Amino acid sequence: MISKTKNIFTECITSKRIKVSADDFDKHFSLGYAMTCTRSQGSTFNEPVSIYQWNHHYMSNNKYTAITRTTKCEFVNIMPSFEKVACIHTTQYIKKKISGYTTQDKAKKRDINLTVKYIQKLILDGGNKCYECETDLNVTNFTLDRVDNAHAHVEGNLRLACCPCNVAQGI
Repeated sequence: MISKTKNIFTECITSKRIKVSADDFDKHFSLGYAMTCTRSQGSTFNEPVSIYQWNHHYMSNNKYTAITRTTKCEFVNIMPSFEKVACIHTTQYIKKKISGYTTQDKAKKRDINLTVKYIQKLILDGGNKCYECETDLNVTNFTLDRVDNAHAHVEGNLRLACCPCNVAQGI
């Protein structure tokens, strides 16, 4: 967001605000540009290429094209979907998850005391991976598993889990 004083504010995962002037922004950041796999067909780049949404159904017929656009194998970077990874760290998304766990625990008459800060710390400490299978977590599979299901979703009783592993633990 750019304010009237031409400062840009960015919220980090730690919820701290960083103030960067618009002039300094241009000095320290460069804008990225994207191209679809289809559009890049026939082109060759002598620089690193990042490929997003590798597991998307669209990519099944385009993987060869995607990985052969650069001149060196080490230039190929296969990335998780940025939108999904970034979304689990936002305060809004975490508050939504806390609300869901609060509803579950209240229905079972269990006390709950989760905070956004605690869940962000779990994400950082856990490397954004499921404790069981080490899958990268995103908005489609992110859950908090209770270590002891007899207790509520409280600090010290939670770990990061993908949905399949969390469900399997409850069986």
